[in-house]
Amino acid sequence: MTPFSAFVDARRPANPLIGVEIGVRDGVNAIELLGSLPIQKLYLVDSFKPYDDYGAKYFTAKEQRGEYAKLIKNVNDYSHKTIIIKETSVWARQLFTEPFLHFVYIDGNHDYKNVKRDLKWWDLLVPDGIIGGHDYGGCWGNSVERAVNEFVAKKGVELNVLNSSRGGIEWAIIKK
Repeated sequence: MTPFSAFVDARRPANPLIGVEIGVRDGVNAIELLGSLPIQKLYLVDSFKPYDDYGAKYFTAKEQRGEYAKLIKNVNDYSHKTIIIKETSVWARQLFTEPFLHFVYIDGNHDYKNVKRDLKWWDLLVPDGIIGGHDYGGCWGNSVERAVNEFVAKKGVELNVLNSSRGGIEWAIIKK
């Protein structure tokens, strides 16, 4: 269980849970979430398009097709609980209007602008819902940390910095 999963599990606002993962890649984190939490539905949002993060090219079109194929294979046993949205998080966010999510996990494009956009999923959390993610605290040129810290200050909420996981530090915020 990752620190984020443990955080959600210890404070879960409902049972079963409905969640979103932004930035899915091959689905390894999705499998962890699905295997460790009582999830009714997990929306998996990733455009699977090549992208740049801090000047580094991430995944060519061919590599992204490979990641998508791995995702399909990896979540196959959970296909009744997953909905893959092969679009950007900004586009996917527009599909929903009312709060219904118990958690949102952000691990998409790590540049400041994109993290700020991903934090807009906050509006879809139910009370006591949790938004969090990966790569806080010095990773990726501090852009994740900067966007999250600004968000916390603006909303007046408490930031929970969680133990290191998979090479990055996770974070979580409870919506009160």
